[in-house]
Amino acid sequence: MSPSKVVEVAKSQVGYLEKRSAKDLDSKTGNAGSGNYTKYGKWYGVNPALWCAQFVCWCFAQAYGSIAKEMLYGGYSAACETMRSRFIKAGRYNKEPKAGDCIFFSGTRHAGANHIGIVWKVDGSKIYTIEGNTSGANGVVDNGGGVAQKSYNKTYSRIMGYGHPDYDIGGDEVVKPSISETAKAVVNGKYGNGQDRIDKLKALGYSDAEIKEIQAKVNEMVKPVSKPSTKPTQSASKPKETPSSHFKVGGTYTTQVNDLNVRTGAGTGYRRKSRSELTADGRKHADSEGQLKSGTRVTCKAVKTVGNQVWIQTPSGWLCAYNGSKYYVK
Repeated sequence: MSPSKVVEVAKSQVGYLEKRSAKDLDSKTGNAGSGNYTKYGKWYGVNPALWCAQFVCWCFAQAYGSIAKEMLYGGYSAACETMRSRFIKAGRYNKEPKAGDCIFFSGTRHAGANHIGIVWKVDGSKIYTIEGNTSGANGVVDNGGGVAQKSYNKTYSRIMGYGHPDYDIGGDEVVKPSISETAKAVVNGKYGNGQDRIDKLKALGYSDAEIKEIQAKVNEMVKPVSKPSTKPTQSASKPKETPSSHFKVGGTYTTQVNDLNVRTGAGTGYRRKSRSELTADGRKHADSEGQLKSGTRVTCKAVKTVGNQVWIQTPSGWLCAYNGSKYYVK
């Protein structure tokens, strides 16, 4: 494993500010305050809390996954002194800094280490760090409210020592997935959203340009597929219904008016039937003169157009179903 991975992740967090409440935890600057609420605490499971150690553990987890616990000799911890003790027990703690080391500082809250950061560069007499819950002020600031890059002289009195994570534990570097494979994983929700996703992709070794390429691929994958228009074309449009086409042989229809005459043929020139000439069922729905009442159900046996009228034949006889502008049966 390369120390550059955790350094890259840590650098991506510079400028993050702690929150006054549990709102907007993933935003770098939103809801800024002094409540010690952070996305690192949310990830760790203790929020709010002093969070410098949570920040360091989060960076290692993003950079190396579950194997980071072994690299830190015993898992994650929100307590700086606990992490320092593990390095000491593993024989991986001394006064010689290297990039990728955990740097420990003394403080006034309690005995042992009060603050922790990540060394990203060692240059002559200077040490350069990235720390959480600090500020850009000179010297160690162990409850400063943000992620910042800092530098110290190697002889700075509050530096207790350096823990050396086991970067050899993972063996050879893991080849990062292709752009397409990673885009599919993003669509499936693997890498989260917003800045959290960017941080995780950078931890895998993707450059800013590659991350933009991944996002473009994601946008392409989730682009809505245009549905074919359900509106019929002119050639395939349904013919406009006419009064005569409304009635089908075998269909059942309902009279819309009272006093509807039943005739012996299609047209007013044919004789009107008396009540006694109707079928037994027809007589049930007719008045004393044989005229059908509104709401009577009739079955169509034949259809005939006479001028602007449409007539249908029923078991009892012929009915004027449509008369120029009005349906008597429908």
